[in-house]
Amino acid sequence: GTANARSKLEQELASAGCRPGNLALIVLTHGDFDHTGNAAYLRERFGAKIALHRDDIGMAEQADMFWNRQSGNPIVRILA
Repeated sequence: GTANARSKLEQELASAGCRPGNLALIVLTHGDFDHTGNAAYLRERFGAKIALHRDDIGMAEQADMFWNRQSGNPIVRILA
């Protein structure tokens, strides 16, 4: 989610019994900012690793949710 949802996210994690040090992996279903927005924060806070499909890595690294939808991307060329 986004930074303004961070407090709610932390409350939900705490109510589920998640504490810093016991969250091992954050699984991101795709690279859109509404899914990756708090990943780096949670990685630092909980010491967790992040899993993301390799085709979406550029979306997270470039903070560009359209990164893998551009015509220069090999996936778009194959599908077009």
